[in-house]
Amino acid sequence: MEGGNQSKFLNELHELFYEHADPRIRDRLFMGSPFLLCFCYLCYVVIIVYVIPLIMENRKPFSFTKLWNLTDVLIFFMAGYIAVASCYVWFFRFNWICQPIDRSNSFDANLVLNTSYHFLLLKFVYTLQSAAYSLSKRKCKVATYILIHHTLFPIMIWCVINYYPGGHVRLLWYFLNLYIELPLLGNIHWIYEL
Repeated sequence: MEGGNQSKFLNELHELFYEHADPRIRDRLFMGSPFLLCFCYLCYVVIIVYVIPLIMENRKPFSFTKLWNLTDVLIFFMAGYIAVASCYVWFFRFNWICQPIDRSNSFDANLVLNTSYHFLLLKFVYTLQSAAYSLSKRKCKVATYILIHHTLFPIMIWCVINYYPGGHVRLLWYFLNLYIELPLLGNIHWIYEL
């Protein structure tokens, strides 16, 4: 890439990631640029697919009972907060015909923004939990679906948080995904005990 083209490309990235993104979320962890988030999840995939199987090949499985109990409690409270906040906005503050994108500092806009960011952090907890399942050498390994879901979904969440504050897209994703995953949370230990 020539110097002029490279400079133009970097200027376009700066414009995309900083000028068009929601300024209220820019200073939070992982939200300034997608590169750190993508790097973390690339490392996650490499560790889950290559490193952990190599390390654990001739070792006894680790026991993460206390960690699982702690993450289950953390997931329960985070998911509960997200569910209550989503229901409040969805049923009492939401325009079902056309919800406009809201970049204001109103209570409702900040509630949606914070709920979305906490949903992204909840995905990190899921990621750590799936790594712990790999280290415990359960019979049911981390499925390809889980690997893809835990890798691509947070990157999509990053895009939605930065570029679509409020609106139908944001709440619909969290609302549906959360209520699909909540029944699974109660059965996750049973599934991995198979």
